[in-house]
Amino acid sequence: MFGCSCAPGDCAAKPDSCLCLEHAAAAAVAAGAEPAREPAYTADGRLRYSGGPVYECNAFCECDSSCTNRVVQHGRKLALDVFYTAAKGWGLRARDRIPAGTFVDTYVGELITAAAAAGRDRGDSYIFDLDLFDGADDDPGYSVDARVFGGLTRFVNHSCEPNLVVVGVVRNPSTSKIYDLAFFAARDIRPLEELCFDYQVGAPGPRDRVDRADRERAHEREKCRCGARRCRGYIWM
Repeated sequence: MFGCSCAPGDCAAKPDSCLCLEHAAAAAVAAGAEPAREPAYTADGRLRYSGGPVYECNAFCECDSSCTNRVVQHGRKLALDVFYTAAKGWGLRARDRIPAGTFVDTYVGELITAAAAAGRDRGDSYIFDLDLFDGADDDPGYSVDARVFGGLTRFVNHSCEPNLVVVGVVRNPSTSKIYDLAFFAARDIRPLEELCFDYQVGAPGPRDRVDRADRERAHEREKCRCGARRCRGYIWM
């Protein structure tokens, strides 16, 4: 069975008996994260945690569309604008304040195999590997390329002190290799503040010192222009 048998409202009220939440807990353990002990979303649809994958209820579930465990599948609700930044080219921002934990949008594009992605030019890349969990150190299996086919989130720039967090959200329980790359507000975001996330998930903390070998390879890296107070200096460490 791929869906939960919860009555409407029970996914949040009785999380210990929701199959979708059980899937999320098991996937978190497999990814080395602490399993959540409560639903991923609050009653108003804000993300409670970002330490592991989220398994949203789906078409196989007995709960209805009003279930609080259905957020990303309802799509973007915020007004976003593409604008030209001072030092990073095009960027993305929201017109209104975004409270912490709010779903912003998903990263969409052409779904390709990891092998196909390896053969594409990553110079000015819009490729996002689906490797957030489920054996992230192994071959991710699939990637999303937004270079030709993409949405507004292809314009989200990097920051060493990001205001967005990326969460893997599964809506097709038959596979955990294909999922939504969902952006949530990591903190309260001001109106017209640029939206950014850390391109290197699991990177060293801001201003972590690099060793001599790292410094010698610096010319091979892309210099970071995020402007954060505690910028690491390079996008990729």
